[in-house]
Amino acid sequence: MAIRTKDQLAVLLKLIEVNKVGLTRRNLSIRQRIWQVITQKLNEMQGAEKDVEGWKRSYNSWRLNAGKYYEEEIERIIKDVADDDYFIINVTEDDMSSDTTYDETATVSSYDTCYSIY
Repeated sequence: MAIRTKDQLAVLLKLIEVNKVGLTRRNLSIRQRIWQVITQKLNEMQGAEKDVEGWKRSYNSWRLNAGKYYEEEIERIIKDVADDDYFIINVTEDDMSSDTTYDETATVSSYDTCYSIY
């Protein structure tokens, strides 16, 4: 099994940071859909391939190890990641029944496999 790369960690943290509101909603189906999109984006990158639960465990493990330095570590790791707009995941009730679509024109610095989702 491949190990999560630094780039994957940076993108994971950026995706979680930017989509914090959606990930804390009570609507379980929206939270699940956001995690599915996060998983898809991370698996498209070079490095580890995990299922949704694997990426959740990876994030929680990192968060627990960061401890009281959590906020400082997030800022340090994601400082070179592209603008927030590229990482916003918009999921509505209508999207739950359809496939995710990507904006093929979007580019994200060195993370060319990550696209905005509209």
